[in-house]
Amino acid sequence: MNYKDKLWIQGVILFIPLFMIIDGMIEKANGNIYHPDTLVLFGLLIMGVISLISVLLSAVKIISYGWRNISTYDKCYFIFYLLWLMPTIVLWLFFLNIIPISVLNF
Repeated sequence: MNYKDKLWIQGVILFIPLFMIIDGMIEKANGNIYHPDTLVLFGLLIMGVISLISVLLSAVKIISYGWRNISTYDKCYFIFYLLWLMPTIVLWLFFLNIIPISVLNF
């Protein structure tokens, strides 16, 4: 499978959570009272699950083939999802109340 097909598949996978995030931010900016911030939260949580799965799959590929033997697309894919995984892990910790939200002192 060439990288253009892989990019289309990634675009389809990321469409729903990104749509939820963008729609929730637009509704929040318009002052909608039906809690659009939950759309943003659930979109980010879904992105966290997607990034966790993607990092694990990429790590298996890296272990199997080695860093030098995988394509540039796979390297960028791994780095992007690894960077995206870090803030979403913190968000999941807040969501599951492992780290209490009062730690932020808002």
